[in-house]
Amino acid sequence: TAELPGQPQMQKYSENGVEARLYLVPTDYGTIGFAVYDTPNTGQKDLKGCLQAWLDGYNEDSRSGDSTLTSKDLQEGTTADGQPALDSALSAGDGTVGHVRFVDLGDHMIQVVALGDKGSQQDVDADYLQLLNGIQLPSDGTTQSF
Repeated sequence: TAELPGQPQMQKYSENGVEARLYLVPTDYGTIGFAVYDTPNTGQKDLKGCLQAWLDGYNEDSRSGDSTLTSKDLQEGTTADGQPALDSALSAGDGTVGHVRFVDLGDHMIQVVALGDKGSQQDVDADYLQLLNGIQLPSDGTTQSF
């Protein structure tokens, strides 16, 4: 589960045998969201590849080079529970700022993202951290913090 700041709009999609549910909430500065990808029998994920695929998909609709989103300050690591994770800051020439995290949970992968307009870095940072702190993952019949 994830605590989003508002009523999320849920979208489903399927690509290359992967089913996903996206929960997005528009904010005063941009958008914040959470995605769950069903990835049974895929083994350990290439989280850098997942990030690049997501960026490629996001940037398909870019109207100019200034709105092309890029990744910076890439950090590979694990969650507190030892799940492989990849974090990245995001930016674009038009001033868009944000963060994204991918976490490999075996048969599932989750993604957390927050994006905002120029000048909204503090709001983006605060909401992103609040969302990360509000995520609860099931584990052995109990719920654990993300």
